[in-house]
Amino acid sequence: MERRTFFQWVSALVGSAEAGLRTLPGVEMLCEPLRKKGAGGSFRRAVNLDGLVVGTPQRIVLRDQRVDAWTRSSEVAIGAVWAVRTGESTVDVFKVTCPHLGCPVASQPKNSFSAAVTERKT
Repeated sequence: MERRTFFQWVSALVGSAEAGLRTLPGVEMLCEPLRKKGAGGSFRRAVNLDGLVVGTPQRIVLRDQRVDAWTRSSEVAIGAVWAVRTGESTVDVFKVTCPHLGCPVASQPKNSFSAAVTERKT
């Protein structure tokens, strides 16, 4: 084997190894969701069915335990929903924020909902 051919093989090998090492973080990022175990969400009672009047929207604050790196807080408000009892055992539930613009959704007198969109002044 000639000296020039040897150095071509060595540089190709070193370049391939470097390229392989550079792709490892990307592969790890793509595989991360497969390695994580899910939180195993569960349903929790937010309000008793007897506490809702048929046809009347009621804003319900959702509370749960919140844990971060240093503190653990119990019964912290984590969100809110609008609940409307539509029958004997059925309830329609809506978010309190508009999914399109993120503006607040308010209950109207005629049992309807509207988003409070405000104009931006630039």
